[in-house]
Amino acid sequence: MRLPVPALILAIALALPVPSAALTIDAATVAFNPKKTDAFAVKGSFTPFDASGVSAVTVAFGAFTQTIPAASFVAKKGKLSFKGAKGAPGLATLTIDTVKGKLAAAGKNLTLGAFDNPAAFRLTAGFAFDECSTLTFAEVKNKRKLVSAVPACGFAEVPTASPHTIFVNAPTEVRVQVAVVDDLALDLASLVLLRLDPTLQPVGAPACALKDDGSPASGDATAVDGIFSCRLTMTEPVPGRVRFAVRALRDTVLVLSPSVFVDAVTPLTGAEVTAVITAQSAARDAWDAALAALGNTTKARKAAVADILEIPGVANAGIAADRANIFIEYTNGLEGGLDLDPVGDPNLAPFPFSRTALASRSAAPQPVLRASPLAASTTAPRVGNAKVLIWAAFENENQHQRTQVAALTALFQQSTCPKFEVTVLKNEECTLASLETFPDYGTVVLLTHGAQPRADKEVGLMTREKATLQSEWLTYARDLRLERLLVYGGRFPEKHGYFVFFPGFLASVTDRGFPNTVVFAGGCSSAGNRSLANVFLATGALAYVGFTSTEDARFAQITAESFFSNLLQPGTTVTDAFARIPYKTLKQYLVAKNADVALLESTYGPTLTTKAALLRGDGRLTYACAPPAAGLVETVTVAAAPMGHAVGTVRLQAGVSYRLVVTGTATLSSFDGTVAQEDSLYCFGNTSSTFTCNPPFPIGDHVRFYVQLADEEPGFGDLESIADFAGSGIRPYNGAHRYEYPWTGKEGRLWVSTYPSIFPGDGTDITGSFTVQVFRD
Repeated sequence: MRLPVPALILAIALALPVPSAALTIDAATVAFNPKKTDAFAVKGSFTPFDASGVSAVTVAFGAFTQTIPAASFVAKKGKLSFKGAKGAPGLATLTIDTVKGKLAAAGKNLTLGAFDNPAAFRLTAGFAFDECSTLTFAEVKNKRKLVSAVPACGFAEVPTASPHTIFVNAPTEVRVQVAVVDDLALDLASLVLLRLDPTLQPVGAPACALKDDGSPASGDATAVDGIFSCRLTMTEPVPGRVRFAVRALRDTVLVLSPSVFVDAVTPLTGAEVTAVITAQSAARDAWDAALAALGNTTKARKAAVADILEIPGVANAGIAADRANIFIEYTNGLEGGLDLDPVGDPNLAPFPFSRTALASRSAAPQPVLRASPLAASTTAPRVGNAKVLIWAAFENENQHQRTQVAALTALFQQSTCPKFEVTVLKNEECTLASLETFPDYGTVVLLTHGAQPRADKEVGLMTREKATLQSEWLTYARDLRLERLLVYGGRFPEKHGYFVFFPGFLASVTDRGFPNTVVFAGGCSSAGNRSLANVFLATGALAYVGFTSTEDARFAQITAESFFSNLLQPGTTVTDAFARIPYKTLKQYLVAKNADVALLESTYGPTLTTKAALLRGDGRLTYACAPPAAGLVETVTVAAAPMGHAVGTVRLQAGVSYRLVVTGTATLSSFDGTVAQEDSLYCFGNTSSTFTCNPPFPIGDHVRFYVQLADEEPGFGDLESIADFAGSGIRPYNGAHRYEYPWTGKEGRLWVSTYPSIFPGDGTDITGSFTVQVFRD
């Protein structure tokens, strides 16, 4: 989950546990400079602890994160001191006095984005030290100064409001949601939504009580998942911004969440649209000039922002929360921006893609949410249907995009179980109207640019529908004014603007819901927060995969191919499929491909830590496979040699009745000239005429039939012998080297093995083969 902004977390990894301690924040300031850079400074105290065994220190401030190895500190008498490179963005200084219990951190040359107020400040040291304070700041121009600190926190992220913009004098239902921390001291029945004045004092009675009960009345999507929700009706008489916060009781202390805002606005006019179109064009010119002078760098983005702020009609601008794009806020209340995602950069060199990487596994699943009560159900859910949508808004932008779309299309089309019906919408086919078809599909793959203009705002995805003319803007005037749509000026392949849709717009055109849908959102910041995922998850979808910040077309490609290749393995759940993705961060991927990471730092910067993220309602979601048609299902042939084996490719299903027909012989020859021909199950290696053996004979272990459950590797601990096949019995040899066995399938693939318990002696040659045909009558 995204931590509150500015939720400053100091994580110290210790070899030995440290005692529980209280954290006190004595001073904290944040300075914003839209034309240059931002900075922060924090001072506090804590109970001293033993610093031996410290391996690393991580400081996270909103979207800013920096990890410092212990070797980078100067340690002296329990005091750890770090000094960053001069002029480099990040921590300029960090001092931790573990003897006196003092902390001081200063960050410079930063782009911090939006600032939450109240804000959480957290200090974590291993598993034994985890303390948090809620800080309230006075807002004075571009500075924030600490007013008060409460020694408790209750919220894991910033609340969201949907819609977050309403029309004046129009009663509108608004849903507010927030994630709480997993803390037994927090009173979960105490959460209420408060309207606040500019000094953060409550105005009137609580607007609504937030619940985590999964009920439509509260607007909650899933019960007991840590996300609390409530609904309220707002009617605002005049334009303005309304501030809300959620309040909760932790022990005996009342704590506030960061603020969430709802804007009341007037309808959009043609003159306002014209002003924005003119300013957007000027902003593109500013970026072109900065790009030519400074390259595709953060420095160029800062220079462009400084020029954009001078454009008439621009109220504010800055580098977006995804650290790649530029957001623009206009004096008439509209918003715009420039799409500068590196995912569309044609200069990115291709990397070789290894299919073997798809089989890589990580040690454990990495879900983002706490398990829902559905996990306790006895029946695992299946993806709603076998229809797949690949929605590739910028397929023709570069070779990476074309390769990704082609690879995913082939992956689904080549699947035999399930047999998918694949629809591919490309480029100009990816319109706003096409969003209405999303609920038709059990699998939705969205491959496009992402947008998260501000850290405290919703995540959006870009369509390929143009918005360059006033008439095109006015067609969606209501949604633009309500901030359900945004227009970004594109850098690739043309300098045209395209509509970006936000959760509110998607929800308004997809009210049919997404029953048991799995969604892959392959755009920058598609999982920057839960706002977009919630539209799907709240209406039936059970899995959403996205990226936490700026991603790369190559990283998105291998993530998507790996996730779905894993999920198509028999019996694999979305949690397992995600856990087996070989690279969880962009940096891991680039390092594995021997990329020049230092060179890429100028473009990506801290976003090299961009992660693939899984948000899910039920991690056991898997693909369903229809029973095979009557007739021959598969043929598996195995050599007669000892320890020979073959694994089938068809996914056999639990509870389906099959018939196995086994044929074949093995010929054994020895130095003494003895030659024996043995049937597939006929006492392999025995030449005694007095020994009676009617196959199948499990004790003989001559030819075995096993079910490969899910995608496990064949092994003694995972196998089922032929004696376990339903109705197998002891059947006599029929003289035709042919045996038939009824069998009720298990979930997995068939494994045939010739692994005798009595090996032929030295000098014996074994030739021949056995064939197993699987029929469904």
